Amino acid sequence: MSSFGETMRQIRLKKGLTQKRLYQEILSKSYAIRFEQGNHEISFFLLQQILARFPMDLAEFLYIHRGYRPDETEWFYAGFLHWGNRTDLQALRQFKQEYLVRYPHSEQQAIRVLQLELRLSQLAYYQASGKVLGDTVPETIKRPVTELLAAIQSWTIEDIRFASNTMDLITSEDLTLYFRTIMASLQRYREFTPGKSIICVFLINAIHQVIFADELALATQLLASLAEFSQDETQMFYRNYAEFYAGIVQLLQGNLAAQARSDQAITCFRQLNYQHHAQLATATLNSARQLYESRRS
Repeated sequence: MSSFGETMRQIRLKKGLTQKRLYQEILSKSYAIRFEQGNHEISFFLLQQILARFPMDLAEFLYIHRGYRPDETEWFYAGFLHWGNRTDLQALRQFKQEYLVRYPHSEQQAIRVLQLELRLSQLAYYQASGKVLGDTVPETIKRPVTELLAAIQSWTIEDIRFASNTMDLITSEDLTLYFRTIMASLQRYREFTPGKSIICVFLINAIHQVIFADELALATQLLASLAEFSQDETQMFYRNYAEFYAGIVQLLQGNLAAQARSDQAITCFRQLNYQHHAQLATATLNSARQLYESRRS
């Protein structure tokens, strides 16, 4: 891989900028030359100052620097969501092997393999039973996941994503405690656009979990947060999930007509060709109906 300076030179030339225009009052002429030759590095502060001259944010610069490819985190979670949201166990197993080959020395490998193993276990249960929830996760996965969750003190976006992907292993006794600490952290990310989709996925998984733990008051609070984080037009997918779960909460509160709200959200998933989400939502709605009927009997 080329150095940051060599990447900067490529961008500068394509932009038609001279070294003087780009580096003036930031780097000396001689240092700028050596920087673009790959013989010197610069501080993060100076890198940001230079990028502001294009203008270009750091995320785009790093994307170009990697040859217009995502980094490990972006690549992993894109594949994780794509294959994890399907019932194709073989494809998810192949993705796991591809990840191990592609990033054999990753510092995040153990944590990410845990998430893959958990999703494989969940999909196997769903494929065999047609049910979304099930306590079938092996102890070899459950123990390290719960230990990692318990050790988190300050919730970052990556921590929130890990919690979202391992939500089923949070016991009903710990639900309220976890969500209170996480929800306080979420408010700090209200204006952090890159994290909004991750937060929406977390909230959707959390809402599902607390509904079937009979914590409808908490589910209502989480739905309000989901509505807040899915206000942008780009978040309409998540807003549809908010509508779906709002209907379920109302159903479990005794409003039978609210099933139509959830049914409409399922129809929307189908029309937009989110077939897996339509199937998953249908299974969830059926489970909610069964729960409602069991309470009445």
